[in-house]
Amino acid sequence: MAVEIKAAHGFRELREFVGLPYRLHAGTRWIPQLIVERYVFLNRRLNAFFKHGEAEYFLARRGGRVVGRITAHVNRAANEYHGRRWGNFGFIEFEDDQEVVDALLATAQEWVRERGMERIVGPMDFTMNDESGVLIEGFEREPMIRQPWHPPYYQQRLEAAGFEKAMDLLMWELWFTDRYSGMLKVLPEIAESSRTKHGVTIRKMTRRHLRREMDEFAKVYNAAWSKNWDFVPFSKEDLDAYASGLQLVFAKDWSMVA
Repeated sequence: MAVEIKAAHGFRELREFVGLPYRLHAGTRWIPQLIVERYVFLNRRLNAFFKHGEAEYFLARRGGRVVGRITAHVNRAANEYHGRRWGNFGFIEFEDDQEVVDALLATAQEWVRERGMERIVGPMDFTMNDESGVLIEGFEREPMIRQPWHPPYYQQRLEAAGFEKAMDLLMWELWFTDRYSGMLKVLPEIAESSRTKHGVTIRKMTRRHLRREMDEFAKVYNAAWSKNWDFVPFSKEDLDAYASGLQLVFAKDWSMVA
């Protein structure tokens, strides 16, 4: 049967859109996301992205059965910041079927082309500050918050569709069994010097003041990341949404400010 692509309208189709990866990745290393967070994130009234961007959600069906999904979107803030006309795709999930992938990507390309875009880049859900990229190695590792996980065939199918890498996105891990094993010996000395000579202190964030903490975070982030690939500064609306999302996973022992 032919692959049919249609925009997802209404709650029933949104539920199918959200639910697809839970079916595709059941029994894998993928750690399910919080379903309530996904509905909030995809809500056009609640996600700050839609204050400076637009998007459409698409479902792929074969014989009435959902076999894939994708979003096509335009981030006006990013395009204005970088002086370009890029469209994006994101939230891509699909069964291991090249025809499905080709149909999804063709639909996304046509959608952004109709809006005057010259290139399509992805996946990013919806921006580089959200989940981005396709996993190409480290499949055996558990994904972390705001980092995606995909089976190996995702890379293979996307490249077979004619897409190629734009940029490497790396994740770093450091495991050690006690405070000093595996750690450079000079680090405790530097830490002590930072405290005694430069007055650097560390305190824990609080859930009550998390939104206020995010303003300080943004100052550091926007300065440190300003030359990073596809960087866009956090706006007030972005921080409002980010803080709300973090409330769902906030843990005071792991949230600190220096």
